[in-house]
Amino acid sequence: MTALAAMTMLSLGAPALAQMGGGDPMAMLKAADTNGDGAISRAEYLAYRGSHFTEMDANKDGFLSSADAASDERGGRRMERMIAQADFDKDGKVSRPEFDKAPAPMFDRLDANGDGTVDKAELANARQAFEARRDERGN
Repeated sequence: MTALAAMTMLSLGAPALAQMGGGDPMAMLKAADTNGDGAISRAEYLAYRGSHFTEMDANKDGFLSSADAASDERGGRRMERMIAQADFDKDGKVSRPEFDKAPAPMFDRLDANGDGTVDKAELANARQAFEARRDERGN
């Protein structure tokens, strides 16, 4: 999976985390958990997500746009949805400040108990749910 596809999914939500780090959500936990407490706070999540803006900006114009989405066949549709959600000024592209202010549905879904952090158990549960849905679809 490319960084663009992974970060687009991370920005959007649902089963994306299970695909991070080659199918290992614990790799994302380790990378995002900057204070080493074994959980990801909303602030850590947003910082981790934001740190990949440059990777997602495939054409290096400082914005995320349809041109960037077209460069990644797996993440393109997801990126188009993210652009629609985060393009607050409706100019057809997402600036870094817009990206940083974008909703965090992935974090909200992963934080199953609503305590403001995502821990190892919540990541493991998300991965199991993703794999079950994937198996049902035959992927």
